[in-house]
Amino acid sequence: MDFILSVGQYYSGRSRRDKNLKIRCLTFCSFDYKSETHGAAVCLADVRSSNVVGYETLNLLANDYTMFGMNFEAVDGGSVTLKDLKGNFFGGGDMPSADNILIWKNGEYHNYYYGVWNDPENPDWDNLWYDSYDTDASDITIDPGIACWYLRRSDATTLTFTSPLAK
Repeated sequence: MDFILSVGQYYSGRSRRDKNLKIRCLTFCSFDYKSETHGAAVCLADVRSSNVVGYETLNLLANDYTMFGMNFEAVDGGSVTLKDLKGNFFGGGDMPSADNILIWKNGEYHNYYYGVWNDPENPDWDNLWYDSYDTDASDITIDPGIACWYLRRSDATTLTFTSPLAK
């Protein structure tokens, strides 16, 4: 007995600025026996997701500059902050020894570095972004569409930006 069972799905969706991403799913199935269709079924359903996440992964060059642009807004519709960035950052005690991000704002680049001192008396100082005055800059924003440079001070790695859609 020769037969063919075909199953497939077709998805279409659209991004919306509301609470959910709506995806339309069409599932079809057919059963063929000796080139004659003996049965078919079609199902159409809407699937809603309230936890859709937009993300971008940037490949950072080893010991070099990589240019990128911020393509996402934060959940509240505002800008992404430096502390929102996810990656394997290379830290140091000053700008020349640590990874840097240069953000274009008000007609000039502002430089920030990823600070790590491994000071047992001040562990809260580690793993934060700092400005050239060694002031915590973790809440500095990167506005959507802004051009930035990432200066990697170690081996090549990736940097990920994420932004869930508002619930």
